[in-house]
Amino acid sequence: MTTSRDARELGQFIPLHYHYNMLQETARMQGFKDALQYAVPPDAKVLELGGGTGVLSFFAAQKASKVYCVERNPELVATAKRLLALNANGHKVEVIQADAFDYLPPEPVDVVICEMIHVAMLREKQIPVI
Repeated sequence: MTTSRDARELGQFIPLHYHYNMLQETARMQGFKDALQYAVPPDAKVLELGGGTGVLSFFAAQKASKVYCVERNPELVATAKRLLALNANGHKVEVIQADAFDYLPPEPVDVVICEMIHVAMLREKQIPVI
């Protein structure tokens, strides 16, 4: 069965300013940081699908040896690369502009992370991608 490209869309691109607003939510960010500190074993390989600004990849990189951050939106790819370059362990994160449906990491990974950003599974299709 062939699936049309339109049917495979992960949802709309979220504007960059919306991402910055989410980054300002301290309790939300602390929750993600704590969860990734718990879920990522030392020296793990991590794959993030729909990495946005790269913040979850950054948190994972504090313990991981390598993080593959896959993001389709070119504006967010550039932003993630810029922000990660400014932070400790940002060099452990490789930001890849690709569709998560089509990307396979070059090696097995230990942890897959994917934030269902705003509409959960009503419009975004994380479960089929993972």
